[in-house]
Formats: sequence, structure tokens, C-alpha cells
Amino acid sequence: MNENHINKDYIENNIYTKYIGRKIYIFKNIDSTNLEAKRHINNHPIDGSVFISESQTAGKGRNNNLWFNYPNQQILMSIILEKKHSQSNHFLTLVVGLSICKYLRHLTNKSFYIKWPNDIIINNKKICGILTEAVTINNSTHFIVGIGMNIFQHKFNHEISKKATSLVLETSDHYNINNIICDMLFYIEEQIEKFFHDNPNDFISHYKQLCINIGRHVKVNYKGKLIDGICVNINHKGELVVAVTLGQFLEINSGDVIVQDIY
Repeated sequence: MNENHINKDYIENNIYTKYIGRKIYIFKNIDSTNLEAKRHINNHPIDGSVFISESQTAGKGRNNNLWFNYPNQQILMSIILEKKHSQSNHFLTLVVGLSICKYLRHLTNKSFYIKWPNDIIINNKKICGILTEAVTINNSTHFIVGIGMNIFQHKFNHEISKKATSLVLETSDHYNINNIICDMLFYIEEQIEKFFHDNPNDFISHYKQLCINIGRHVKVNYKGKLIDGICVNINHKGELVVAVTLGQFLEINSGDVIVQDIY
């Protein structure tokens, strides 16, 4: 088996989740896994269905930012989840982010962190991005969690070369992409069960331990305004708390964030 190529049979035989990944769709090339997941929502999808492609032509991040395509060198994946798993797509993004960060730390013994709200970074560079969307059809809401993770790249396009990295660049180790998919899906399901169904109040304390924003100067594009200040906390709603002047704090639930000394 080529360790760089996605193998459906291998994944199905080596995944140990209860519902995430029990139905898997694999593509060689597609417009985007999130778009494909949206198309399946019309057909009463199975909770936890996973869509994976070796390449995509129209991948997007938050605010329609382009996700650069490197065929057979990334994990490009989307998960459909029923609304019962989360109170909002924002909070689900945070839980998936924590799941992936914990998994990468376990896999590599390296210091990965979360850049609120949806990036995983190491050495101040991005290795993974998450895009969560809520889709409602016929009064039924599902969440689509899109994940893009850099695995095998040794170099990047000039536009992102200063802020992007990959697993092999950071560790110089060898990886089987199918094992990473199986293990990451297990971590995601485990953390969803833990924080949404068992101990939701514990989530923020775990998240803050790995959030790189806290204590740093940040600039946030929020509701058409540039907010400039110090990130002092993540509150119980998963919002970024920014001190903008002495005694004045803003609670921000979305927006593009620039973090001091990162991006």
C-alpha cells in the first residue's frame, strides 16, 4: 500500500469510531469536500459520513479564502454531523480544533497550538485549517466540518510559504495518511462525546491551555471594523475576549485574526 494515497478498504478496516467515518466516500479529484457533503445533505445522510479527496479544485477556508491544492500531499476531508452534537457551528469548530491539536501532540510529541478560531499551528506556522458550516434543509440542520491538513509537502506556493508548514517538514518522520485519518476521526469523535455530551463545562479550560492567542496582541476584522488589543481570555461561549482600552473588553465570536509574531 502506498502510504501517501488514501485507501478506502484500509480505513474501513482500521477505524474504531462509533459513528464518524462509518460511511466514507473517497474521490480522486473534486471541487471541494464541503460542497460534496452539502450535496449529500439533500439525501438524508448518515450521521458521521466522511468525504475525502486526494485533490480539490475549489477548496475554501473561512471568508472564502483560497485553500491551496497539493494533490496526494494533504488530508482534504469533510464530516457531516447532526445538530444534536453541538449547540453551534462556532463551538463545533473549537472542539474539532482541540481534538486535532491533541491528536497531533500525541502523534509527534511536538508543541502544536490552536490559533482561534480555526487553525492549528506549530512554530508559528499553519498546518491545519477547519471550516464548519451549518446547512438547513426542510427544517433539518446538519453541520459540515471541513478539515485541510498539510502532511507531505516539502515546499509551498510563494503566497503562503512564510506561514504554512507540513507534518514532514516539522518532524522529518514517515507517515501513513490512512492511519492519520483513522486516528484523527477517533480523536474528533472522542472529544465531541466528552465535551458536548459528558463534560461541556470542562471544554473551555482545556481549550485555553492550547490557545496561542491568549496574552498576545491581536488584530481582528470584526463586523467591518479592525479591533486592536490584547487577547485576555476565551469566555464560556468560546468567544475571544479582547482588551481594547483600560477597562474595556470586547467579546468576539467570529472574524479573521492576526496574532502577534504569527500571522
